[in-house]
Amino acid sequence: MLTEDLRTLIDRLERIDRAVDLACVSLERHYSPQIADALTDTCTEAVSLGHELTMRVFYDEPWSRLDTLHQIWVFVHTMIRRVAGHGVDTMDTMLVSDATRDGLATLCIATAALETAGLQVATTPRDATALRAASQAITDLAAAADHVFMTAVTAMAGPEARGVSRLDAAYAILTATAARAARERASVNAHQ
Repeated sequence: MLTEDLRTLIDRLERIDRAVDLACVSLERHYSPQIADALTDTCTEAVSLGHELTMRVFYDEPWSRLDTLHQIWVFVHTMIRRVAGHGVDTMDTMLVSDATRDGLATLCIATAALETAGLQVATTPRDATALRAASQAITDLAAAADHVFMTAVTAMAGPEARGVSRLDAAYAILTATAARAARERASVNAHQ
């Protein structure tokens, strides 16, 4: 269940998507530099909202909402791609949305592997293979978060909209993942 704040942010993204649809239809009829500029700004705003959602989810309850958050970034990416398809320069926001979407996909995979490994440890607590698999899954989860963070810090020079930055969102991911990795590592160590 999404909190009211998260639902409000998602509603804003949906309204932005509808505005993008209308602006794209207008561009199809007649190209206007003003509409193209407005669409570029709108894509930047969508990315900023995505970062705010990411930060709030990762500071609140990330693991039960990770798949939903990933789907939101797929939605943002698709919207930006649609704008780019109308001849509007969206390269900066496309790079940001690609990196965030892909990083969250990697976190989803790492989280699923960790949950599977955790089940193996729970059913066979002293099995060395299960313990190694769990340790590797924890390492992979931490590495995925590190990658998201380092991408936000180094690889993207795109625009920052006002409000939450991609660095804020990436830091929230890194912090929540480090906390989970520590809890999981303690659990694995308790089974050795």
